[in-house]
Amino acid sequence: MKHRLSGFHAAVLAAMLALTPATAGAESSGPKALICKLRPDPASQGWVPEKVRVFVNPAGTHAVVQDFYTDEVLGGPIEARIEERSGKQLKLAWEMRTTDRNKVRARQVFRLVIKTKGLRATYSTMRPRVFPRTWYEASGKCAPERK
Repeated sequence: MKHRLSGFHAAVLAAMLALTPATAGAESSGPKALICKLRPDPASQGWVPEKVRVFVNPAGTHAVVQDFYTDEVLGGPIEARIEERSGKQLKLAWEMRTTDRNKVRARQVFRLVIKTKGLRATYSTMRPRVFPRTWYEASGKCAPERK
């Protein structure tokens, strides 16, 4: 599975992803993404971002997520699996596999659930598997991105 989109593919996908569940029916010059502002649990120790950008194509078949962590580790957005897209919520999941300078490999799992009503968001991540398994969470609200 390809986790990081190349610059060309990211640009093409960004151009294709014109609507999100929250902006269906909006004019094409309207919002292009959802911005989720999160309040991480203090116990998250920096593993959870305060802001996540989400793109979902109108057919609900592709999603892209970007936050400080994807920017730092991958240099841009990451493709996410759409686990559920219904009238009630959008549930996304993705994972990143990394290798540090000591050749230690790690896998980190992420989930984002956005409730359709009120665009409430819950973000959770499990620290890389080289650490004890601990889930960290944040909650907040999403809004359509305006340019």
